[in-house]
Amino acid sequence: NEDHWHSVLEPTVGNNLVVPSAPAPSDLAIAKDSYLVVFLTATDDTGLSSTRKTILKPKLVDFVLETNPPGLVVVVNDEDFQTPVTITTWANAEMNVQARSQRDSNGNAYTWQRWSDGGTNSHTFLVAEETSLTPIVANFVPGSGDMSVSIVSPIDGSTFAVGDSITLSASATGPDGSDLDLSGDMMVMMSWDVEVKNSTHSVSILDSTSGNHIVGRAPEPADFGFAETNYI
Repeated sequence: NEDHWHSVLEPTVGNNLVVPSAPAPSDLAIAKDSYLVVFLTATDDTGLSSTRKTILKPKLVDFVLETNPPGLVVVVNDEDFQTPVTITTWANAEMNVQARSQRDSNGNAYTWQRWSDGGTNSHTFLVAEETSLTPIVANFVPGSGDMSVSIVSPIDGSTFAVGDSITLSASATGPDGSDLDLSGDMMVMMSWDVEVKNSTHSVSILDSTSGNHIVGRAPEPADFGFAETNYI
């Protein structure tokens, strides 16, 4: 665009070259104002050269995102958009859309139920030229706004020996009681902390680690004097 540029083909010698594929816009905010510029520099054996340029304009496509009920927020390519919203991008660009549990402006809680195109909570779709004809709708249902999380592994009260494999695994349910997909479809951040403790002090052996199904090993006692009373 007029403010900055990104190279999509480094200086290449030859003729009748084929660019593998036209790029996607680097930023939705500047999709309308972005375009491709092709530069050609020809140099003869005496060192004389001449440069020409050609401008290619992308086909622009508007697609509409809505929510049911209206006015909720959806995420497109990691950016929040309050609906209804019309977004302009280039034809055949891929967009990633996500929906999350949230509260509306009145404080009412809603949890995502389904997308009108049948996609998962976080999914990618191709913005074809005909996409502008049909809005993509994120459907929500009323919810309590609370999420319930449970530690699946390790089991509370279980025992271990030094070097045993310990798996940190959790499950969660949404405000409507449905199971949440902790593999990444739902926007749930899992963070684990593991400590060796006794009645007087604690020692951290794992600090704020994100993810699910984390595998580690049981430690040795930090102090023989407290070995009988230490626990994880």
